[in-house]
Amino acid sequence: MFILATPGTAFLWRLGARVLEGIWLAGCFRIHLAGWVVAAAVPPAQAGSLHYISLAMPAHMDVEERALARALKSVDPNLGPGEIARRVGKFRADRAHAAQPAGKAVSRKPSAGQVSRLLSMQTFIGREKPAGRKRLASDAELVELPAVVAKLEKAHPYEDVNREMVVKNWKTKNKISGRSGGRYLQKMNRGWRRGLKKQSITKQNKKDAYDYACKHSLRSKLYWQDKVLAIDGKGFTWQTSKRARTKARLMKKRGSYRLPSEGRKFAVPSKLKHRVGGQSFQILCGIGAGKVRLWEEVSSWCGAEYVRMCRYHIRFSIKLQTHTLVLLRDNDPKSFETKMGRKAEDANGIRLHGGKGLPAYRSDLSPPDYFFWTALDDRMRAEENSWPEEKPVESLDEYKARLKTTALAVPADVINKGMGDMKRRLLDVEASKGEWVKGD
Repeated sequence: MFILATPGTAFLWRLGARVLEGIWLAGCFRIHLAGWVVAAAVPPAQAGSLHYISLAMPAHMDVEERALARALKSVDPNLGPGEIARRVGKFRADRAHAAQPAGKAVSRKPSAGQVSRLLSMQTFIGREKPAGRKRLASDAELVELPAVVAKLEKAHPYEDVNREMVVKNWKTKNKISGRSGGRYLQKMNRGWRRGLKKQSITKQNKKDAYDYACKHSLRSKLYWQDKVLAIDGKGFTWQTSKRARTKARLMKKRGSYRLPSEGRKFAVPSKLKHRVGGQSFQILCGIGAGKVRLWEEVSSWCGAEYVRMCRYHIRFSIKLQTHTLVLLRDNDPKSFETKMGRKAEDANGIRLHGGKGLPAYRSDLSPPDYFFWTALDDRMRAEENSWPEEKPVESLDEYKARLKTTALAVPADVINKGMGDMKRRLLDVEASKGEWVKGD
């Protein structure tokens, strides 16, 4: 029995072809949709009269069919892909009928494009060799690659080891580009991974930070913006030219090629701190209530110098017309936490936030560290990038004056936003039981 579909319902048969094809219903009906024809077989005795065509995409040629196609082409080179596809399709139909004699299934033949790609070696199943670009490095050379990277990391502790440096020191038979070298490292799971600029913290450090956050996390953003003066010291290095400053900024250790199991290695200090060509100086900065309220150069960072800062500068910086700011600082044992430093704070009426300094090794809770120094460096760099190449050498006094002018010009909204972020940071530390603030 045959049911012929009308053109108006053709799309319904095509839609249901994939779903209903090959499904047996109640052991009696086998429905197979084929283009415009729906064949329904009833008793098995009449199954031999069925002819149906599958709507499925042409199946990939198996090993026997591929061998037949190649043999036909080798015997008669003038045979076209269409004729070869027809003969392979006949071979496929005869094989299917032999496997299922009760029904004569007319399977779809392979397309002429399939045969053409097979004979021209353009399909994966038709290739005798693996696909892809030619492999330039041998297995023995790949084994030596991690040792090359480790040797370069040891030889360049203060700068990044890039892929060009790796392939230059990697002895291979074929010439390998930096991009290919980086791809080999990625396949070995030795991708580029950034290091941390933070020091390792112990369980006691985490506990101290957690206790500090639990005590002060209920403070509002307005409190941190209007009631606190955050101070910190930083060393700056003066370079004689724009080119020297640009080169010094690039000489930093940002990361390395390493395995995930090696952990996030801590980035070593910048080589800029150990350069002999530039002259260094120290600055004590204080920010609070929407502006930079303290900017003084210190001769040497010690307890005696902090006593002088408390006596002549900090005690005036914390006094506003309406209220007095509380001091927020770290617990540097060389200056802030010395006995003479604590006595100087009490003698000059300087009240510490919470009665003590920040937890040890927590730069992520010090406003100058987590936002102000970066904002200042970005503004200094933007100004230097606007200079012409023929700008004369900047003297040390000019550099100090420009640094101070740039710091005092930092907008109030930038300072208020950074100080108000203490609220979120303390909540993050409290939620993570003393871990580093997320995003730092």
